[in-house]
Amino acid sequence: PLSVSVLALNPYVLDFLSAARGYGMALAFFFLAFWEILEWLSEPKPQRLIRVGIALALSVASNLVLLPPALGLALMLMIAIREQRRSFQPAVTVSKKGTKKEEPNPYPTLGQAMLRLLVPFFGLAWLILMYPLSNASTGLFYAGAMTLRQFPESLVRYSLPLAPEWLVSVLALAVLPAVLVASAALACRALSRWAKAGLPERSLVLLAGIMTCAFLAVVLARLALDIPYPEGRTGIYWIPVLTLAGLLIAPHWPRATPILAIPFLACLATYAAEFRTSYYADWPYDADMKTIVRLIGDRKPNNLGRQIRVEGSWQFEPSVNFYRYSDHLDWLAEFERAPPKPGADYYLLLSQDSHFLNDLHLKPIFTGPQSGTILAQP
Repeated sequence: PLSVSVLALNPYVLDFLSAARGYGMALAFFFLAFWEILEWLSEPKPQRLIRVGIALALSVASNLVLLPPALGLALMLMIAIREQRRSFQPAVTVSKKGTKKEEPNPYPTLGQAMLRLLVPFFGLAWLILMYPLSNASTGLFYAGAMTLRQFPESLVRYSLPLAPEWLVSVLALAVLPAVLVASAALACRALSRWAKAGLPERSLVLLAGIMTCAFLAVVLARLALDIPYPEGRTGIYWIPVLTLAGLLIAPHWPRATPILAIPFLACLATYAAEFRTSYYADWPYDADMKTIVRLIGDRKPNNLGRQIRVEGSWQFEPSVNFYRYSDHLDWLAEFERAPPKPGADYYLLLSQDSHFLNDLHLKPIFTGPQSGTILAQP
């Protein structure tokens, strides 16, 4: 129960299991592929490799940020297939005539495995992403961190928003790298004794490979293409991967397991304290948007004869238009992503854009208690 709870109840991951941004779907397909690989290791059916390829393709197609770990998982599967085939010990039967017959190796060659895995993986992913990527440029990949330090700190800060900054730094710069190094060391040991390794050890081999490949890929993308390092949601896959790796590492030190359970219990208690449904961590300024839209509707004059126009900080465009469409607010004009200018009926401003109150001679009429969002009018 502890392991399942720590994996499932991270508040930041929960955010993106409900937000329609593709991250939750991408994680689901990615771990479906991971599960299919574990099942294949126990029962090497050819169709499982095809399902792994399809799941990885759908993961990357759901959100492109899953490409680095998906490539890492595919590579580790190739290594696992090689080890499975090499370590297979065929049973030998002897007929009545004394003829020996060896059991055929049920594990595919690397060529057969690549055909079953990589063709559906790259083929399906390309079919889905071909058109969007043909119109994309590196400038579209703007969400991310400029420094490598910001990357792990963002994962900790979003997962544990109540944590003080010193604890965020310790966890991000010491604990997470320690988990990665320990995973790699234990994975190397498990790989050297693959035939005797159990499913938890083999899972750790896969996870260590995923983390290593994903880390190298994002560093290379930064150096070669100037794509930012993952930050927050663009590195969200690291949260369940690191958590699962930590859970698999703990049993290797049985005497320390009760002590190692303490940080997981502390995380779980913090997750419970942070549970909320009023806003998403990436968009806290939307926490009071439903109240604000209702307030504008309540103040709407009867028989106005035209739509009410709202302008302001561009970040409010998705949420304002969401309520406009979902609540069928025909009286509300579409919110546009443009700098606020004179002539609108109302203005929605982030706290950092409050200078528009003086620039446009506006009067605040409401400030969101959770978000700090300012509703103003001329």
